[in-house]
Amino acid sequence: MSSSLLSLSRKKEKHFKENPGTNTNLPFILVVANGMYTFHSYDIPFEQENVFLNNCWRSKNGRFVLDQWCHVFIAHIPALSKEARKEKDSVSFESACLPGYFMRHKNYHFLLQKRDGTELFGKIISFVVDS
Repeated sequence: MSSSLLSLSRKKEKHFKENPGTNTNLPFILVVANGMYTFHSYDIPFEQENVFLNNCWRSKNGRFVLDQWCHVFIAHIPALSKEARKEKDSVSFESACLPGYFMRHKNYHFLLQKRDGTELFGKIISFVVDS
């Protein structure tokens, strides 16, 4: 697999085998390096075939909320952590709206935070896809 692509097709195939009758138009097939992405809710305001009509993540004061106006992210593949770079399916998401700010997780929530250059922060902003 190319280092510039992050394939999620195996994960999608597994999802549909385990959940027959699920909407097959779910848009998680491929993440491309330097591609721009938005994250949409599957069922807010309600479940519909085209999930892009639903609300999406928007950053307000560093926290993500569902809103009609989307925050756009740039995918960095492999992820920015030295440790995560060893994994073939790793990604970090940088804000296109606020360059230098990255999606991170803390206490089971996603936040937007400015990169401080430390390896610890690199680990926090790196995601590995388990397919």
